[in-house]
Amino acid sequence: MAPLPSPASPTVAAIFAAYDADAETGYRTHLGASLIGTECTRAIWYSFRWVTRARHTGRILRLFQTGHLAEPRFVADLRRIGVTVLAVDPDTGGQWTLRDAGGHFGGSMDAVAIGLGEASQAYEVDIRNAGDTATLRTITAATPIASYTAAQQTTDGLTPGNPVVLRVFQISATVGSGIQRSTTV
Repeated sequence: MAPLPSPASPTVAAIFAAYDADAETGYRTHLGASLIGTECTRAIWYSFRWVTRARHTGRILRLFQTGHLAEPRFVADLRRIGVTVLAVDPDTGGQWTLRDAGGHFGGSMDAVAIGLGEASQAYEVDIRNAGDTATLRTITAATPIASYTAAQQTTDGLTPGNPVVLRVFQISATVGSGIQRSTTV
């Protein structure tokens, strides 16, 4: 026997319609990260050129809203177990955004979590003499803190206290070295 369809609910339909009415236009100024894996390059092109709109139904928009309302609870739960959660991008004070290809491709993240039990932390710090491209030493660390002692600087032919360039990489078990950040200290 075929299953009976759910009865229509005017209240639920009205709620979904209200979400539909409040929805954004569906046009983005960039290709969203959710398009990763789309096999049809024409669909990607249509999306980027605004031939088609990214529209979600009221039911899906309400589910998104439910997720947004639960975010503070997720952050609190993670912090409760010792995970460091960066709920906002310290550079912007807002949601984390990722952009590439001149801003044509991008996405957003609700937070960054550091210290999840499933992932180990590993870092590499390349030490270079200021103004030089040759790496003098690579220091590995299991935490975001590493030391470069005066004795190590002397062994590397540097004068302790003189400027050095640090190139820091977080190491992924899946992809290896991440994007490096450099600073002179």
